[in-house]
Amino acid sequence: MLSLHLYHRSDGPSPSSQYLHQVLRQHGAQLQESDTFYHSGFWRDEATRAYVDIDSGPLPLRSITPASTHHDDANAQPKDYPGWTPREVSFHIPLNGPHWLVVEIARWLEAVLQDLPDCGILINEDTGLEGEPGYGPGPVERLRLLRCWEFCHMEQCASLATPLMARSSSLALWRYRRELPHGQNHYPHLHWPQALVLSRNTQAHAVAVWQDPTLAWALPPVEYIVVQRAHETGLIPSDEILTAAADQAQALSAGAAHAIAPCASIKKLFSQASLMPPQPFVHCHDHDWSDTPVIRQAETPVDEQEHRSP
Repeated sequence: MLSLHLYHRSDGPSPSSQYLHQVLRQHGAQLQESDTFYHSGFWRDEATRAYVDIDSGPLPLRSITPASTHHDDANAQPKDYPGWTPREVSFHIPLNGPHWLVVEIARWLEAVLQDLPDCGILINEDTGLEGEPGYGPGPVERLRLLRCWEFCHMEQCASLATPLMARSSSLALWRYRRELPHGQNHYPHLHWPQALVLSRNTQAHAVAVWQDPTLAWALPPVEYIVVQRAHETGLIPSDEILTAAADQAQALSAGAAHAIAPCASIKKLFSQASLMPPQPFVHCHDHDWSDTPVIRQAETPVDEQEHRSP
């Protein structure tokens, strides 16, 4: 986990724990009701499935004291940051999964801090140098948070041999998931399948399931389609569907998807296409795979699409 700790400005008003909980809940956080000072909870984005754990109040295990930077002793007291006072609220980001889950969490934290103008976030494993701009408590900086997360993330992926997806394919999957509700609202006559992930050896692949060739549907920007026939299941490259649909495949304004009509060539493809066997592929949950990491330096130009919600 990469932990972020909440601070408030020492010269500003100190929000009560009750008010902090109220703001978190207003932004979709699920916090457990408790008779003690400690509350646990989480926030989850249903569209992209980004997830962050939340701790509020003194931890039940007194022996655990979070360090404040990556070079601190695990048992040392947190550093003092002049002008800032720590609050007993922490956010814990999983180190596995694609990089855009972190971007979604950063987007959520930015919205939370807009309602807490005198508060800031401290990155527990900040890979920067003490004293440089952005080091210590302050507003959420997406690139800094992503850089710190990827530093820790790469170490974990290497040790766990996590399946990787190409960055471009991962970004396309992200966009489809985020814009899926928009597509369902604007094209209600189409079936919109979920975009899933399968792994084979060390590679992760975005896929969608195709079950009924008589339905008009939205083809997601995925690599493979899982064809489910009455007595056979297998995979085909998604390009085969676009080829079979030819001029009838219509590009949609949501999720980089294409509308596929149930024409004769599509029905023939569904029933007669040679299928890849499914046995080498394994279903991946959202944190069982990752995308190819890119460690960013502060001076490196950045493609806005990579750190901004699509």
